Amino acid sequence: MEDPTPPTPVPQKRPLEDDLAPAVSTPVKAINSAASTPLSVRSVQTPSPFKPTATPNTTAPSSSDNVPASSNAAQPAKRRKLTQKEKDDQKLEKEAKAKARAEKKAHKEAEDKLKEEEKQKKADEREEKRRQKEEEQQQKEEEKAKKERVSLNLVRTAQTASGMIPVLTQL
Repeated sequence: MEDPTPPTPVPQKRPLEDDLAPAVSTPVKAINSAASTPLSVRSVQTPSPFKPTATPNTTAPSSSDNVPASSNAAQPAKRRKLTQKEKDDQKLEKEAKAKARAEKKAHKEAEDKLKEEEKQKKADEREEKRRQKEEEQQQKEEEKAKKERVSLNLVRTAQTASGMIPVLTQL
């Protein structure tokens, strides 16, 4: 059934060890369909997804070193004492973080202040424009009223001169 001549070597990108494995062929014997269906859970064993475990800190020893087997498992492992250098390093890190936070806060406050000043400046400019518009409108109304008074006076003087309207005398 199988070809008696060995397969010719084909250049592959796999390591040489794979070439030593026997060739895969279709089995001749029928297999129980219940156990070997492609959807059967029993026939395929897949590895479970990788779950990262917490790696112990290099400065903290593993819990098996400090806790005897007979002690309560709920007790946390004792941490080893930090050296003075490690304490100093932690202190410097903490100070650097605090300084960075303070600088960031100061920078943000400065930006907020600048934005508020710009906002106030724009509001002042809008208010000034509104006032100017109101003043111009008022001046126009006053000029219009003045022209009406002048024209009304001219009409009255013309009418009085022609004798149409009697002039009122003061009492």
